[in-house]
Amino acid sequence: MATTYIAVGSNRGDSLGIVGRLLSALRKRDPELRCASLYRSEPMYLRDQPDFLNTVIEFHTDLHPEALLRFLQELETNAGRNRAEEPRYGPRPLDLDILLYDDLLLTTPSLQIPHPRMQERLFVLVPLLELAPDLVDPRDGIPFRVKQEQAALHHPLHLEKIAPLV
Repeated sequence: MATTYIAVGSNRGDSLGIVGRLLSALRKRDPELRCASLYRSEPMYLRDQPDFLNTVIEFHTDLHPEALLRFLQELETNAGRNRAEEPRYGPRPLDLDILLYDDLLLTTPSLQIPHPRMQERLFVLVPLLELAPDLVDPRDGIPFRVKQEQAALHHPLHLEKIAPLV
């Protein structure tokens, strides 16, 4: 089984309910799933939209990376996401990104692992480090804690811890 870390974001519809239903669906595949606290963050790239609810999930799977991507995209679609009709970085009911898949380094036309922009996103790094405080970036061996400090300096973003999720 591979250990993966999945970023979760939502800022359209009943975000709290959407995240709750997502966790229920994922626990059917991985009863040992761990979830970081829920955070509210301001949008990073396209600023004129509602704040996001974000978390990170540690998820164990036997799906290979491309199959995991398809599975996660199906969950997004089931939550009401329509990629063809939404602007890039725009509001969405559910956004799921594979951050890490064991220590795998992978680049394909549809998937890059580790996620290429995770090191600049506090809304990813803060909950990721809540789950795995000693995690290092498999690309360069630098602890994600250091990358979080750099992101806070170069990409400041209001991030508020809302509640722990179970």
